[in-house]
Amino acid sequence: MPGHKSIQVFFYHSGLSARVSFDPHATMNADAFARNFVKPEFTAGEASQWLMIATDGELYGHHQIFRDKFLSYLLDGSISAQHIETVYPGLQLTQQKVFPVIKVRDNTSWSCHHGVLRWSSVCACTPNSDWKKPLREALERISDEVDKLFVASCNGILENVWEARDRYIEVFSGDQKFADWVRKMSDAQMTDEKIKQLDQLFQAELDCQRMFTSCGWFFDDLDRIEPRNAVLYGAHAVWLTRQFAAFDLSAEVSPLLEKSKSWRINLSALDIFNEVMLRFEQGQKPS
Repeated sequence: MPGHKSIQVFFYHSGLSARVSFDPHATMNADAFARNFVKPEFTAGEASQWLMIATDGELYGHHQIFRDKFLSYLLDGSISAQHIETVYPGLQLTQQKVFPVIKVRDNTSWSCHHGVLRWSSVCACTPNSDWKKPLREALERISDEVDKLFVASCNGILENVWEARDRYIEVFSGDQKFADWVRKMSDAQMTDEKIKQLDQLFQAELDCQRMFTSCGWFFDDLDRIEPRNAVLYGAHAVWLTRQFAAFDLSAEVSPLLEKSKSWRINLSALDIFNEVMLRFEQGQKPS
């Protein structure tokens, strides 16, 4: 990684993870699951063995009733009955000091069999997703222009604009007020108007991250709350920068947004964009 940095990566057992998450018959009895599925994965010997099962919290009690009780008993009784110790990645990091070095294959994901195509175009995981490519191109255009304005406006004020952008979480979390925070970040003299401008730009940068949230691109149709929100955040970034910049990105991205259409109903991303822009003009904030 850049700067000689590294991360610890834990590989989960694909079969057991899928079984505990999506096989309702296998998760009816925790004792049987531990005995029939988990125990056979460990081989006899003195060497320490570590097996990771990964699953999603919403699968317990939400997608399958009482599966949360299965999981609780599995961890608190069934696993130990098979003489297996329950650990978690954080604990394993404290116990294991040496790790093999690997390279992570770029542009791959666990939820798409076509690399990362699911988040940008049409693939067999989500048929009828022609709307994704023009929408991504439009939002990337918005992001690029907001970045340029952000860097130009912060020039001479913030020494490292991207570090400051990342630390904006201190404001977004409610820990600090923006005016106090930005004055701590810079020794430059700033008028109240300049601070307001920077505040809007940092909000626009946040919107540019929000509009690429994974779930906005995960599903097959534009007419869902997730992609609608992606368009909303893009529109809000445009609206914020339009307050003080000499240009309006709306006209530039509109042709691309118009090409992004729902396959179920007569709706385009431009329709969503124009609707939320009108709301912003009327004083409503994004939610």
